[in-house]
Amino acid sequence: MLSSFEIALLGQDCHSQAPNVKGLDIKAPSKRPYRRQPKQAKDNVQSKKLTPTTASTGESTMKAKKGPSKMEEHIGPSLIPPTNIEGLRTPPRMEEHIGPSLIPPTNNEGLRTPPRMSKMAEGPRVLKKRPKLKLNICEDVDPALLTQQYNKWFPEDMLPFILGAKDVRDDGNCGFRAIADFMGYGENNWRRVRKELLQEFHRNNLTYHLLFRHAERLEEVERRLDYFDDFPPRDYWFLIPDMGYIVANCYNVVLMHFRKHLMTCFIFLPMDSTPLSMVDRREISLGFVNTNHFVEVHLTPFHPMPPIVNGWFKHSLLLANGWLPPYSDRLHAGKDIFDTDYPDDEKIVGVHCPIDETFVTLDSD
Repeated sequence: MLSSFEIALLGQDCHSQAPNVKGLDIKAPSKRPYRRQPKQAKDNVQSKKLTPTTASTGESTMKAKKGPSKMEEHIGPSLIPPTNIEGLRTPPRMEEHIGPSLIPPTNNEGLRTPPRMSKMAEGPRVLKKRPKLKLNICEDVDPALLTQQYNKWFPEDMLPFILGAKDVRDDGNCGFRAIADFMGYGENNWRRVRKELLQEFHRNNLTYHLLFRHAERLEEVERRLDYFDDFPPRDYWFLIPDMGYIVANCYNVVLMHFRKHLMTCFIFLPMDSTPLSMVDRREISLGFVNTNHFVEVHLTPFHPMPPIVNGWFKHSLLLANGWLPPYSDRLHAGKDIFDTDYPDDEKIVGVHCPIDETFVTLDSD
């Protein structure tokens, strides 16, 4: 028979089983069974039985989920060269060593193309001339804006062909105002015309150096253009013939100048541009009146024309020769009006007109 002390010891031991004691039915506390955590569901490829059609895909997924190799654990995956489909190590790319900018380009067949020739071997660079300004010229003018009060300042034989003159404000910028109105800017935008003519003068400085010849004359033209205040002094007014060359070249137009004296009536053609078609050409005319003022002159279509200024024949580029031939008939029609000597049986192509530019210092504006 067990004592009470031995019975208490048996009850405290939860891991041992109680012995069979006669007369006593003592049960030791049952041990809680250990339950393992349920395993994660395996991949569909492993849980399902692979078929011949899915075997390849299953292998690829297994390889994709394969853990890092021993080499990667030691040196890192970034230092291991990539492998191709067959498991062979591929050589490192050329771009990783020398950079993509140093690799010569390839053609469609994968062959390296030869390097381009240097700029020196290609020859001198040809400067492209900036295209002429796009204008919004309206040839039709409201007859109510034309006046006949300046007709006495024009050649009498030209009066039947003159519809009238359109006046502009006489504030010292009248020549620039008339050009601005012809160009579609409105006469109040005369500063824009000054700026564009000054840019043309700087851009083709060599051409105007050949035209004007003397440094003093070049400085005078630049000084006259580079003035943007209201009511300029007389030394900053519009000047003919110097400004006529610049206007024709800048706006790609045919500019005519009329005055009482026949020897100061002439045409300015563009000197450095390819001729336009007759439909696209624009003719504008200025009249010098009151010995100090420029106005717009509007004429009938196909009117007789004064002679072309000599500077165009001397210094225009070859590509500009096509500007002249379409006007040969109209130049012949004006030879009696402007007292010019053209052969009756020849077209006027490359013939120097008998006008001498001795009127450079004439009063203007």
